[in-house]
Amino acid sequence: MVALNQQPMAACPNCRQPVPFQPQQVFDVSLNPAIKDYFLSGQANLLQCPSCGFAGTIGTPIIYHDPEKELFLTHVPVELNLPREEKERVLGALTQAIMRNIPQEGMKAYLFQPTEMLTMKSMIEKVLGADGITPEMIASQQAKMNLVGQLLQAEEDTLDFLIQDNQKLIDEEFFGLFSQLIQNIAMSGDEEIMTRIGVLNDKLIAQTDAGRKIGDQQATLEKAAADLEQHGEKLDRKKFLKLLVNSESDDYTSALISLARPLADYEMFMLLTERIQAASGEKKAKLEHIRDMVMTITQEMDAAAQARGEAMVSLLQMLLQADDLEAAITQNLQYFNDDFMAVLGQNLAAANENGQTELAEKLRTVGETLMRVVQQGMPPEIQFVNELLSQESPEEAQGIIRRRISEFPAEMPQIMDQIADSLDAQGQSEQAAKLRDYKEFAEKEIMMAKWR
Repeated sequence: MVALNQQPMAACPNCRQPVPFQPQQVFDVSLNPAIKDYFLSGQANLLQCPSCGFAGTIGTPIIYHDPEKELFLTHVPVELNLPREEKERVLGALTQAIMRNIPQEGMKAYLFQPTEMLTMKSMIEKVLGADGITPEMIASQQAKMNLVGQLLQAEEDTLDFLIQDNQKLIDEEFFGLFSQLIQNIAMSGDEEIMTRIGVLNDKLIAQTDAGRKIGDQQATLEKAAADLEQHGEKLDRKKFLKLLVNSESDDYTSALISLARPLADYEMFMLLTERIQAASGEKKAKLEHIRDMVMTITQEMDAAAQARGEAMVSLLQMLLQADDLEAAITQNLQYFNDDFMAVLGQNLAAANENGQTELAEKLRTVGETLMRVVQQGMPPEIQFVNELLSQESPEEAQGIIRRRISEFPAEMPQIMDQIADSLDAQGQSEQAAKLRDYKEFAEKEIMMAKWR
């Protein structure tokens, strides 16, 4: 069994109240490629105080290792004021944590000369520099991140002015940063700020060149999805090929391929080749262009899927080796998705099939702990809905509603309806229908409570 230790506490720098805080000191890209993005995001060792609202990074000794770039970096915050002997002891322990995972044949000279970075800023710049990202590029990205913050804090009547005054900064990279922020905030369940983000997003799409381009791409994607859905279960390679052949733009062609990748296989490719051989002139040139796009896009999609799979395997291996599983999951929470659950399920099935009972038990513990941590981070309303949907019978769910509906605001049925709409959009129509039934029962319970 993987040991689960109690999460340590840290004093809030602002109000001094104790706050659960698990410092992350080792960033080893060889074990978890996804941890590089987490390190660069500035979210590592972020403390959020529920008492006073403080949010900020807590300084702690850290070590960063990327064997592909031959980077071995250390940083001890000056404000810790550690004596030289203590500093060497801490860095020595962190170095050993890295070295234990490196096979003998992987030992290289750079590992015996770690580079000390005086500040986190210089450490991040070193990592980015190894990827060819210059200080000027970093400054540009920082300006865009600052603009995102300004726009979120601005009053609605000043948004138009701010957007028009910063047109040069609002490009595709800006929207990428904005999208990451939306995903992070969505996990918090803060409806008020999500509403503000929705208003801001609509204005950015309507009032900027990059936004209009993204809006056009989204419209094209929706049209492609609708055209595919029109065929329903009768959609096959021939119908898919007909849509490709009749495509009027590269964006539409790309959308079709990305939405229906399984149909863009060898058999469909041969059907397209037959058409090319029978065609001539402009028609043949168009079909050849479509064939080139199919090859390029499918190769890129497959390579990306393979990279995601490898990253999820590395993440799972890191969790299996973690001394504190719950802390490791909490620190990497943003990287868990359907890809990870698929890898976890595949490994668990293989372990059961091969009779590896100890490994299977560890994998089950990873899954159970992940579900528990995810649940704990959700708003109470979402936890309540998940509890209802996990019940084996409607009667059990109705019993929970009777006991607990008074704990939630009067708008709870509306919240349940919104979640059902979201489930429908994700293709989980059975769960959505079940939740709507529970919503109607909750409305009756609320009404009955007024007469009791």
